[in-house]
Amino acid sequence: MIMHDLPDAAGEPGDTSGLSRFAAAIRSRMVGPGGYYNLGNGLGLATGVMVQIVAVPPVPP
Repeated sequence: MIMHDLPDAAGEPGDTSGLSRFAAAIRSRMVGPGGYYNLGNGLGLATGVMVQIVAVPPVPP
């Protein structure tokens, strides 16, 4: 399945208005010093998730 074939919030396949609204919202949050704060939060979240995934012990056969 290709990304542009998925329906967006409007429900129309190939219509990227929902995706462009999402991208615009993300860009607006990355302006100024608050952008560094949000970037740090995202980095901390991603790091915490990765540590939890790596820390899972292997399942014995």
